[in-house]
Amino acid sequence: MLYACDVDGVVAKFAQGFSLMLYTLDGKDRLPIIDNNDQEEWDWNTWYAHDKINRSELKSLIERAWEDHIKVRGNSIWSGLNPLYPDTMEMLNKEARDNPIVFMTRRDGPGAWQETSSWLHRYGIDNPMVYVIRPGEEKGDVCKKMGIDIIIDDSPIYAKELLSNGIKVVMPRFEYNKKFIREYYTNNENLYPVAGLEQSLRIVKHIKENR
Repeated sequence: MLYACDVDGVVAKFAQGFSLMLYTLDGKDRLPIIDNNDQEEWDWNTWYAHDKINRSELKSLIERAWEDHIKVRGNSIWSGLNPLYPDTMEMLNKEARDNPIVFMTRRDGPGAWQETSSWLHRYGIDNPMVYVIRPGEEKGDVCKKMGIDIIIDDSPIYAKELLSNGIKVVMPRFEYNKKFIREYYTNNENLYPVAGLEQSLRIVKHIKENR
């Protein structure tokens, strides 16, 4: 049976790649390169100390990165991301061969599907199934239409919508989703907090074997 796996923040280091783009565009040697565990909040505007860059300047920089670069030539960021868990890519490849996985992403810009597919293939995923969420679509609705009832996803924003649709969410723990996990875990049997991608894959297997 199909299940889904988010790409950025689960398989690929989006935070590192995006913050590197912001650092380069800013050009003032003042913004650190952010990794997943450095993010305390999901909101990009909270990534940096505001004594180095004020909020309006940061907001303008993020909009410039997204509108003028990613949406115009998205492959310049997607193709250059590093894997979040390089030692687990072989395990992910084996899992994708044995149990079809739909890799879901909200990536924007030209070539998002092709670049995501090529990136996954480059890191060992043979013939990956990739679905790019279109504007106006919700992950939960897409999962239901595709008959998917389990997803590995790190986002506290999208997890709410997924859980409301009855989708089981296996969530790798990071600083930015700890608050969400504390609030929802005890009251929602469909939320599975885990440590990293390897444990995520093991928990998915356990869920499927114990239906």
